[in-house]
Amino acid sequence: MGKAPEIKSCMWMLPNENEIKLCCDGSALGNPGLSGIGIVYRDWEGRVLGTFCKAVGIITNYMAKVNAIIDGVEKAVHRGWKNLWIVSDSMATINAFVT
Repeated sequence: MGKAPEIKSCMWMLPNENEIKLCCDGSALGNPGLSGIGIVYRDWEGRVLGTFCKAVGIITNYMAKVNAIIDGVEKAVHRGWKNLWIVSDSMATINAFVT
């Protein structure tokens, strides 16, 4: 038997007042493979303002995550939400937009 995985605590934080939290992810079945994205928008009181998911074709896992951020921001701006806190589980993807 292998070693049991370490249990770590974590917590989800509300965005600041007048900020929208955009939680997004993308995934591929294979790399590349059939891919999809998912997005959840929440306000500073924790209310879900919207959700979105779609297939994005045969691409890599990284590109699925990139597409999730791009689609998420485009849809937020279309709704008039400009003060965004973008959350992704991929630091490489976040860094692609920061640098």
